[in-house]
Amino acid sequence: MAEQAGPTLADVLAKLERMSVVPDRLWTQEDCAEYMQCSQATARRALKQTGAPSPVRVQTDERGTMLPARYIATEVRTYVERSTQASRPARRRRVGSK
Repeated sequence: MAEQAGPTLADVLAKLERMSVVPDRLWTQEDCAEYMQCSQATARRALKQTGAPSPVRVQTDERGTMLPARYIATEVRTYVERSTQASRPARRRRVGSK
């Protein structure tokens, strides 16, 4: 019997890419909400805060309709990581114990 080899690294990486929740690209508010694991209304409020990434406005589609705002994925990830770290409480030091 011929022994079957396991999946190659390329196969595993391709599968991980397909399993990715939100791939790298310009994200809609829906994509941002999915990444933040919150509702779209909460994501909309968070993205209007000071320090949040600015939206990229795609001017129009082929019919001249204004398209919804998009956000650069890496900027959203950085913002969420930074805001999550800032909201964590600082560790307390024990006073008086030896």
